[in-house]
Amino acid sequence: MLLLGLAAANVGWLLVSAGALVSALYLNPDIASAPVIASLLAHAPAGRVVTLGNYPWYEPLWLLELTRGLPWHRELWEAAPFLVAAADLALVVWMAWRAVGPQAALITGVVLACTTHGMRFVLLTPNAHGAALFHGVLLGAALVFVSRRGSRISTPVLVAGGLALSVITAIGVSDRLLVIDSLVPFVFTAWFCWWRTRSTAQRMIALVASNLAVLALLLGLLAETAMRADHVAQTRDFGLTFVQANQLLPNVGIFVSAFSYLGGGDFFGAPISGGGLASLAAGLLTLAAGAAVVRWCWRAAPNLLAPPRRLTSAALARETYIVFWATTLVFTVAAFLLRVRRRMSETPGTSSPLSSQSLPCFPRAHRQAAGLDSSW
Repeated sequence: MLLLGLAAANVGWLLVSAGALVSALYLNPDIASAPVIASLLAHAPAGRVVTLGNYPWYEPLWLLELTRGLPWHRELWEAAPFLVAAADLALVVWMAWRAVGPQAALITGVVLACTTHGMRFVLLTPNAHGAALFHGVLLGAALVFVSRRGSRISTPVLVAGGLALSVITAIGVSDRLLVIDSLVPFVFTAWFCWWRTRSTAQRMIALVASNLAVLALLLGLLAETAMRADHVAQTRDFGLTFVQANQLLPNVGIFVSAFSYLGGGDFFGAPISGGGLASLAAGLLTLAAGAAVVRWCWRAAPNLLAPPRRLTSAALARETYIVFWATTLVFTVAAFLLRVRRRMSETPGTSSPLSSQSLPCFPRAHRQAAGLDSSW
């Protein structure tokens, strides 16, 4: 009951202070640029060029343009991220319930409901990778669903569902975060579950997952090409470059700071005072929780790598849940640590880019030379 009370109190506070919270979030010029760009596009002259920032957030832009003609579109634009965040919470809690049990679902729901400023920046704004997180959660939920149903799903239904999911996923492919921390773990998990069971049903699921990912990538790249041809693009295509050896340790420091920030513990550089000590406690708890998760995954790995055997649908759903989120963590952290970060001086007029994979782990971009710097 105490956990439910904490979650309810936090959700209630969010609802009561929603207006002030939205105003505070949109004081950030990168976030405020999204509705501004969508509004101005309707009156843009021929030959206009639209610059979206350090990653092409086409999916939110399409939604904003699609609803721009509604009389209450401003309110809808501000409310839509809240609705998506609620869907994220519901899907993740459902996944935990079906894969692990009600206790795990309760703890998961409470943790996600008690959002910090760093997570609110990502979840409750249109162009800070919240859409990519939704796609990742949707893909994970789909895997848990089919792992529970197994052979009870006919091949035509499985293929039709895969086609629909590939179209939905393709809409967000322009955000490379979706590829590295969702599509790759999605395909990996599907084939891992087949390797664990060697069943015909799981092989079909893995094949559908692989084709789904390929089709989503192709459709997404076609849409991205069309947008670029229409002169709607990111500030600059920075490409992907592995980090230099002397930058690896600084990246670790940035990651530790960013991870603690997500838990409300941004104590690095804070004054030693009441607020600073509270941030220290929250940061240490967040880092300890992360270390506990890594330790648990390490201890569970030998069981997951055991020889193939027959699994019940409940056991398979549990392993699907664990492997999907564990590989998501591994790929996201690896991309964060191994991707080079450029200084602001390398790109005059813009902030230094973070890889799209690392931005959800590092939302205070403007304070660490990694802003979105959106403009029109």
